[in-house]
Amino acid sequence: NIAALRRAKGLTQEQLAAALGVSAPAVSKWERNSSYPDITLLCPLARALETSVDELLQFHQTLSDQETAERIRTVVEKARQEGVLSGEKALEELLHQYPSSDTLRFQAAAVYDVLWMLSLAQPDQEAEQRWCRRKRSLLQQVRTSGSAAYWQSATVQLAGLVAREGETDQAGALLRELPEHTADPTPVWVQCYLKKEQPEEALKTAQRQLYRLVSSVMPCLTMLLDPR
Repeated sequence: NIAALRRAKGLTQEQLAAALGVSAPAVSKWERNSSYPDITLLCPLARALETSVDELLQFHQTLSDQETAERIRTVVEKARQEGVLSGEKALEELLHQYPSSDTLRFQAAAVYDVLWMLSLAQPDQEAEQRWCRRKRSLLQQVRTSGSAAYWQSATVQLAGLVAREGETDQAGALLRELPEHTADPTPVWVQCYLKKEQPEEALKTAQRQLYRLVSSVMPCLTMLLDPR
């Protein structure tokens, strides 16, 4: 990033070094990623390159939903190609980079299920227990944050997780926190799209809700097949 910004300014390494009072080899090392600038140089360096420290460090407060999905896909692909432990390491590094992103936490929790499935050929009980604890921790963090987008889903998943571990009282307590009835806005959205003469959007909206309803019915049918 330093190299790109320097070239955009039309500066040589020697010129940038002279502006900052450091040696040209020091700048070269920064650009080759073999060392980092001293923290006290970050503001002068940003000024010399006519940028901000945030831009210099390529800082982003959080990831967009699309960026999160792309990063998660990269982690899963790494796990497939290089092994589940490599995937786990990459996922933890990503979580440490964006420690307050509820979207990332929620999606990362699902990745531990993927790691488990990928490890079925060579089960690792210690790793599986670690993944289960980490998934539980991430879901609890999402719940604690009160994220409107993920709170209910995180609660249901956490309840399922603790139920499988035999903590049925806690699972019940979690489930009782969920609202019993939630109004379905689909008919209103459909009418809005029809009034706006957007029948294709109206159709897609109705189909999405139908898909969600069918997806809810299928687990119920599966439960009814249980002899108990």
